[in-house]
Amino acid sequence: MAYSLDCFLIDITSINIIYFRIIWSLLVALMYILIFLIGFTAVIYFEKTKYNITVITTSFIYLYIFLQPNMVGSLISLISYRFISNEYWIQGNVSYRYDTKTHFTWLVSFVVPLLMIIGFAIPFVLWYGIYSNKQKLE
Repeated sequence: MAYSLDCFLIDITSINIIYFRIIWSLLVALMYILIFLIGFTAVIYFEKTKYNITVITTSFIYLYIFLQPNMVGSLISLISYRFISNEYWIQGNVSYRYDTKTHFTWLVSFVVPLLMIIGFAIPFVLWYGIYSNKQKLE
């Protein structure tokens, strides 16, 4: 299935497929959030339930926990390399060279910042939210 998705993605952009897979997974996550918000708004509109922020935050936390391991793994595979035949290759796809200016630019401007946000900043914010409210938890 991953290869059929690659065939689809490569036809809709000029960005290298190894980077566009990450962008695509972010877009899919945003679509999940949008679909949930539209559905929850419709349920509230038709008065099947009342607005409750807990439903929204719990859904976002679940979605983050569900999607974060694959995203972090994909980002780490772009940061990692293999040394094969005296050449450096990207771990996530050994048909791409690791030591190119293009890859370095993507690493510095996209991959590493995204990994810091998804792998460290968001978990820290979630942990701090729980830690600061530990007296209110039951």
